[in-house]
Amino acid sequence: MRELYDVFEVPGAGGIPLYSWWQVSVNSLAGREEKEIDKLLCVTERIDESHVRVNYKMGWPLDAGRVMTWRRVEPIERVCVQDMEFRGNEGGEETGAQPLAFEYAVRCDVRDVRARHTYWPVLLRRHNTEYVTERCSLANPIEVVVGGTGYLTQQIHCLYGKVRDCTTSNARHLNDFTGSAYCMVENCHGDGDFHGAYVTHGQFEHDLTYVGNSGLLSFANSGPTWGSSAKRITVVRHTGFWGIGFAKVSDLTLQDVAVCRTGAYDGVNTEGYGPCGTFLLNADGLQMRGCTAEKLVLTQRSRRAKRPAIVEGCWFRDGIEVVRTGEAAVAPGTPLILRDNLTGPGGPQQAEGTE
Repeated sequence: MRELYDVFEVPGAGGIPLYSWWQVSVNSLAGREEKEIDKLLCVTERIDESHVRVNYKMGWPLDAGRVMTWRRVEPIERVCVQDMEFRGNEGGEETGAQPLAFEYAVRCDVRDVRARHTYWPVLLRRHNTEYVTERCSLANPIEVVVGGTGYLTQQIHCLYGKVRDCTTSNARHLNDFTGSAYCMVENCHGDGDFHGAYVTHGQFEHDLTYVGNSGLLSFANSGPTWGSSAKRITVVRHTGFWGIGFAKVSDLTLQDVAVCRTGAYDGVNTEGYGPCGTFLLNADGLQMRGCTAEKLVLTQRSRRAKRPAIVEGCWFRDGIEVVRTGEAAVAPGTPLILRDNLTGPGGPQQAEGTE
């Protein structure tokens, strides 16, 4: 199956109802949840007896021999929750753990939800499509270390969503995409965000856009269980204190992103991410323009991209490090273009070159 193709092969396609909804998934690879697709899809056209068109362009190619499963779903549609004040139990998770969850939902929006002292995500979405989450906030969830806790919104296997004008304070994640695609996050801001304001799990997320946000960036770093993969993530006009995408993140685009060393997290365990103010990125189709940071570290764990890695018009106080040894070394011959970059406290020294 080709990438960016919207025609799927399925037996008995001629009898599938037009506009019916299905959970479509593929068998996993080595990791337990390492699946390129698991989405809620609508049949928009019957091509012939063995092919249908769906409302989704496949983000990853599938080799012959993979097994796809189709399960009929009747989703809920057009539900809107708004103007909610939610106060969890500040002393524990027994009451007030989580206010909202949407599963198998189409065009279900959430607006103006303000939460404090939650345990699980304020808004959990699984197999959602065509939705808006806006003007929501979370302050001081009671747990941020245990996986899945302390989120404002977690979106699993979602499509065509938009999260905008949201804020968090001292949360685990403001926004988490897991196995999701074609979504946008805009004008959202997190403080006390050491655990990561904007993250993807690495379950083959693709075509995500972040515009005008602030907070820590961490893409595809949850481990091999999910595949450690993401593709075509674009970040524009962003500020934060770390930029992490050292897993198999292909075709990452960063424009006017500022990563600053604040001193607020000195002495905190950085889990191998390097000091505050660092970009740690995969040199697989990476393109950076107009970015600033203390340092850029380039590693390589995948070789999928067709475009070169380009770092252009950026400033890195402590320069650019290209890792040449170890399992994450940038391979010889990798197209890597460093152009018109400045280093040093005042930025007078140039770091240039083509490798």
